[in-house]
Amino acid sequence: MKGFTLVECLVAMVILIIIVAGLGPLMINNIRSAKINEIREETLYQCNKVLSHLISLKFDDSCLAIGIDKSCAVDTSLCCGDEAGNNNIKWKVTNGPVANTKEITVTGNFYYSNYMGQVTLKYIKGDWNEN
Repeated sequence: MKGFTLVECLVAMVILIIIVAGLGPLMINNIRSAKINEIREETLYQCNKVLSHLISLKFDDSCLAIGIDKSCAVDTSLCCGDEAGNNNIKWKVTNGPVANTKEITVTGNFYYSNYMGQVTLKYIKGDWNEN
């Protein structure tokens, strides 16, 4: 006789179902991680745009006032540029490590399902025009 018996076919199907059932949660977790990374990259890009805009401002600009936490949610594009109105991006300016410098910290929050993440960018801006 040629071919497989009914029992052999059933055993093969059970083994296949066990393998697929084991891979299902792994695939779901990978899809979730990929989505989180996609949102993280988007937030990082937005923070980088805000930081680039802040870097382009003069050293004594009001957007670079030291010690005040600021948010793009209430900005009218003077400080945040294209990201004005984005309530997930904030920045703070502190004194830099040496005289005539400021440390700019831009922070972006992102959310996916029940996951909350954060990206932070820092830059030291100097006032090199002092005599």
